[in-house]
Amino acid sequence: MSKLIQKGAKFVITVYLVILALSLLLACFFMTQYNEIHIFSQTDPKNGETTYGQTDIFYVNGPSNDYIFRYFDSKRNKDESNPFYEEIQAGTGSIINNEYKDGLSYAQFIDEYRKDLNQFNESLVVFGVVTIALCALLYVFANHSRRIYYSSNLIVGITIPLGIGVYSIVMLLNNIGLQGVFNSNIDLFRVTNAMITSEITSKVKGSYMGKPDPETGKTGWELLCEATSDLNDFTFNLTNVLFITITIVSVLLVVYTVLKYKATSKRRLEVIERAVQNND
Repeated sequence: MSKLIQKGAKFVITVYLVILALSLLLACFFMTQYNEIHIFSQTDPKNGETTYGQTDIFYVNGPSNDYIFRYFDSKRNKDESNPFYEEIQAGTGSIINNEYKDGLSYAQFIDEYRKDLNQFNESLVVFGVVTIALCALLYVFANHSRRIYYSSNLIVGITIPLGIGVYSIVMLLNNIGLQGVFNSNIDLFRVTNAMITSEITSKVKGSYMGKPDPETGKTGWELLCEATSDLNDFTFNLTNVLFITITIVSVLLVVYTVLKYKATSKRRLEVIERAVQNND
């Protein structure tokens, strides 16, 4: 066991570095899966106010807000239990600008969540870069190759993994929070995702709005009402697993550092004594 502790540093630290590097790859995966949870908006540069207008302009990567507006209006028109049913029957505005949750309209809620996702995705990149740089210090201090650990190895071998572990826990909690919002509003996000994806938009655009689609025989309006996507929280779960793994490995690396420092204490004292004698 003692020999394994003394010789396993290179393997342990290399595995740790690879796991940290996965966070950068995950940032790309995270952005790809949840990129379409958004709504087009305009921000006034003078007062900073954001508006969500209904327009028929088609964008290269998807439709305009018109699809989303029409979808929510069609759903509300058919649902008498909807709190906005009477209001819509009276012809006063679109559901997307009515309150959805916590004082926010549908449009605002989607837009705010998109901003939170983008911010978290950026923090994933920062996490990857910072933690890889910190892990590189373990190589600088030769924690991966030294047969005997000295005080400097002990200090960096404890403080760096502990810092990364705490950082990982903070990221984990943020991810869990975003996942909770996602799961409690998954139908809304799936609809929004479907309104932006090319498959539904190409069909709706081709039959906009009254002509039946050649493949399905349904009008663009009917396609909008049935639109959904297979958007799920798989990437959130994957992110949770990664941060939990990083936290566990960080703790194990601290334990490993302490054990190796103790296991090499006799040889360390011998080296120090020889150095003192040579100086004398």
